Amino acid sequence: MPPPDLDSLPPPGRQREVVHERIYLQATTLLQRWHRERPSPLPPESLSKPLAAERRAELAAERAAEVNEAQRRAFGFELRVGPSKAGPSAGNGVFLHGSAPPGSVLLFWPGVSYEPADLLLLPGGTRAFEGNEYLMARFDRSIIDASETAQRTIPQEALECPLSAAHIVNHPPSGARPNVMPAPIDWNVSVPRELLTLLPNVSYHRSASAQRLLAGSAYGTESRALIDVFRASVADSIRRTEPEGGPVLRGLAFIAAREVRDEELFLNYRLNPRNGYPSWYSPVDREEDARRWQ
Repeated sequence: MPPPDLDSLPPPGRQREVVHERIYLQATTLLQRWHRERPSPLPPESLSKPLAAERRAELAAERAAEVNEAQRRAFGFELRVGPSKAGPSAGNGVFLHGSAPPGSVLLFWPGVSYEPADLLLLPGGTRAFEGNEYLMARFDRSIIDASETAQRTIPQEALECPLSAAHIVNHPPSGARPNVMPAPIDWNVSVPRELLTLLPNVSYHRSASAQRLLAGSAYGTESRALIDVFRASVADSIRRTEPEGGPVLRGLAFIAAREVRDEELFLNYRLNPRNGYPSWYSPVDREEDARRWQ
């Protein structure tokens, strides 16, 4: 095969646009199919006549089977959460049953989306994130918080979608290679109305419920008044112009880095080597880790 004609390739900015357009089309198509194929919710249990434990287990098993069949119809594969093979302390992981070609959108990182301007308005600044292990940053410095607290602001329909499980994916154990990689996705005004409750993200800036997450922060002192005025003025100047096409909601998708077939999904966490690696972490590529954190 002859080498590609570099002169015929679009400029890097346009290449990124094309990649994002294809990821966005895949993502919205998957959500449309899930909206059509997802099983009906179980009826609420009667408080006056509670089900026996055995019957409740039977209904749960039937429901799980229906969800798996719906995934096959909607996605062409199934995603299941179960004990990870990454190590004894890894907890649960995400397993793909079936197959998906390289470049396929497989998962979404659910949670509250913070743009750089939002970080200026957080009570206590970024100290509000201390101890939070469910943060992931995009190349544009936006941050998605998938912590348990953040997920309480996400519609239940979105959390119940099997695609909203990227935050459960583990780092590969020693000897294994990652098979998924993160890619930014910007949900925009073209999302069909019927899919809005399936979107896995909410904006901190535009969602009152998300802003109430940090209500009662320890940083509510009198000295914050002037700091808040300064931060708000800077944040407003950053937000003064919306991207072409209107406002967007920042998100993250995990895409297949190669063909994935009947296996657990692994993501290279690329932790900062300057902070020292935890005992469970086996670097995939030390040079790549170093480049990311230069």
